[in-house]
Amino acid sequence: PIVFATSYAALVDKAKLSAGETVLIHSGAGGIGQSSIQLAKHFGAEVITTVSSEDKRKFLTKKYGVTKFGDSRDNAAWSK
Repeated sequence: PIVFATSYAALVDKAKLSAGETVLIHSGAGGIGQSSIQLAKHFGAEVITTVSSEDKRKFLTKKYGVTKFGDSRDNAAWSK
């Protein structure tokens, strides 16, 4: 519903996201984050997302196949 409209407006209408591009999605496990992940993958973009816990990483990997993460609460995790 509205989360997909928001993601579409941002990624497709404004950013003109296309296949082969990389998109950073903050708070990937939230409603806007999940809809943005789905749309980005649908358009063939590579997804990097931030999460705040290991459980959320596992969820996004299992549900959407996301494998690239940053920690939304700790900069040190970005070097992993």
